[in-house]
Amino acid sequence: MSDVLARLKQDPVTWVFLGLVAIAGIIYVSFEMTPSSYGMVLTQIGAPKEGPVLGTARYIREDEWAFNTPLLQATVRNGFRRWNSMSFYQEDLRNANGLPLKDWSLVFKPEMLGFFVFSPARAFSIYWALLMCGCLGGYHLLFRQFGVQPLVSAAAALMIFFSGFGQFWWTTFAPEIAGFPWILLLLLSSLGWWQKALLYSWWLPVCVFAYFYPAIIAELGFAALVILIAIRPAWFRQLREGAALAIGGMVTLAVFLAYFVEVIPIMRSTVYPGQRIATPGSTPISSVLAQFLPYVSFDLAEYRNFTGQNICESAAIGSFLPLLILCLIRYRALQNDQLLSRAIVVLITAVFGVTCWQIADAPRWMGHLLFWDMGPAQRLLLTSGLLIMFGSVLIAGPDRISVHPARIAIFILVGPVASLLIKLARYDPEDLTPDLLICGLALSAGSIACFLPADVRFATLISTITLINICVFGRFNPLQSARPIFETPQTGMVRELRQAQDASPDHVLVDIRFLGATPNGMGFRSVSHALMAPKLSVFREYFPNMDPDEFMRVFNRYCYVQVTKDQLPSSPFPNIVKVPREAFEAVRNSRRAAVELTPHKDCSSQRGGAIDRVTAKDGGLTIDGWAPWQGEDPSQELHVESARAVHVDGLLSLRRPDIAEAMKDYAFARCGFRLTISSDDGKGLSPEDIALVARNTSQGLAALPGCGCP
Repeated sequence: MSDVLARLKQDPVTWVFLGLVAIAGIIYVSFEMTPSSYGMVLTQIGAPKEGPVLGTARYIREDEWAFNTPLLQATVRNGFRRWNSMSFYQEDLRNANGLPLKDWSLVFKPEMLGFFVFSPARAFSIYWALLMCGCLGGYHLLFRQFGVQPLVSAAAALMIFFSGFGQFWWTTFAPEIAGFPWILLLLLSSLGWWQKALLYSWWLPVCVFAYFYPAIIAELGFAALVILIAIRPAWFRQLREGAALAIGGMVTLAVFLAYFVEVIPIMRSTVYPGQRIATPGSTPISSVLAQFLPYVSFDLAEYRNFTGQNICESAAIGSFLPLLILCLIRYRALQNDQLLSRAIVVLITAVFGVTCWQIADAPRWMGHLLFWDMGPAQRLLLTSGLLIMFGSVLIAGPDRISVHPARIAIFILVGPVASLLIKLARYDPEDLTPDLLICGLALSAGSIACFLPADVRFATLISTITLINICVFGRFNPLQSARPIFETPQTGMVRELRQAQDASPDHVLVDIRFLGATPNGMGFRSVSHALMAPKLSVFREYFPNMDPDEFMRVFNRYCYVQVTKDQLPSSPFPNIVKVPREAFEAVRNSRRAAVELTPHKDCSSQRGGAIDRVTAKDGGLTIDGWAPWQGEDPSQELHVESARAVHVDGLLSLRRPDIAEAMKDYAFARCGFRLTISSDDGKGLSPEDIALVARNTSQGLAALPGCGCP
């Protein structure tokens, strides 16, 4: 107990910070809060009051509310089984998302164990609270490990969490962002090499299974390598350290291959992401500038990106801290510290290389060698931002900075004031009120700091820029209760969807109003879905006559499957597959057949459709063919004209994807028919005895060639 008290006295800031983080997590879980934008779905189904308690659900976060969260809902509804039995596609739920599947992978998914102990809502909240607390506590402890002052460490941890990348991508990349500092802490710990080997063999798979996104994993691996070279080069001279990491890496690879042995070859052969090769130079300059001017590239009121890309693609680990350090640094003191100078040179060199890949036509071999070409160049803003942050906090020691009023004034001018002026000059935003308030806050804090004792000026400034990050980015993700996510409100629309599914002969929901896996998350067997791996066998069943090359180009990808009114399947974006609604509508046999006794067959109507086969049996005829009907409804009729008295024994609608493909319009997917007729006198019928005319077709009346109409 005395040791604990002694450590508390030595570093009270750390213990207070970690205690506040833990308290925040407990409060978060007690109210079953999440950062989910699932409020988009709740509003759509007519339950807006069940939406965010605080903040706004963001449509741009569809990766979360239309993909990750619905698949988690589906996993819970599916009893945590591997195969999604409640899905139209019956897909394997082993994928990049860390889902609580009831198999041996749970050993490496500690964040998911709550789903087997608590209610789904509580477990979901625990999941997000663990990531939040792990991120804040991990970066703070990591910076302290490198000797950074406690207040600076706490502020830097908050600025990473409340940064553009931290918040805009939180509900996708949170496991990677939160897990990174703990890997470095393990690398730098004083444990024995065999103890580290055991921990690597568990923790590295935990990070991989939490959310497997190769591009982010590769770039964070690069960041870890650079940080070790810069700050702990002696680590590479310890062979046991390398051996322990190698053992953990091999175990991770073996575990990963064993679990995804069936999935890996499927994903490698996909058009997207398997064959994706990202190119350098696609990152806007404004996004790189956001590492130093964190909100210069977007509108603060509405989170609207000025450069045209969506707001998430502009995300950086940005804050005013690097600028503050550049303005306050004593360059001579830095030059005299050879170890720190060397570390800063290594970090700057790495940041320069990453930035070249982001904004310039860098050599492709470099990106291929470092696996940077597996994801968009702007994703590397995470790596460059972390390296800049590490360099900033390393310099921020009291003997290496000078908090002189003139330097404070320079910082205010090149930071908050410059951000405001750049927006005015280049972007002409509609509402500058938030920018003016932040600029006013910075000016006030800077003015006050000038009159404070020298030893508290830096604390005032760093607290202010931390508060700016919290105010700017803390509003992006909402506070959303997890309860309505797992207890779907029974609104009129939900009842309508259930009735539509129950009324379908094959109990499949075909609805054009929903994005991604949201219907399946609510318990529906929906064609609209989100597929981590392609389901070619399912799509080939509905598009059997589609050109093989075009079929693979459209369907062989990770994607959101969107049911539309389009005529043909298409993939307008790498992760979007649009399918025509009519291709999946069930055959309902709602058409009617009528007999017209007439001595003269009327074959004057425009020819349309065809009779493919006529089979005589038991004195009657079975006629297979198609008419140019679009869709299927009771107004579509098939008239049988004959001079003999005949009666209809049955009329069935048939799928004709071959006709739909030939017509380049899947509205004709159910245009086929099978007509069975018999004569009233019991004598055999000949095809020449009848003529067939289809009504309410795409061309009005359509006389089918064949039988009695040549």
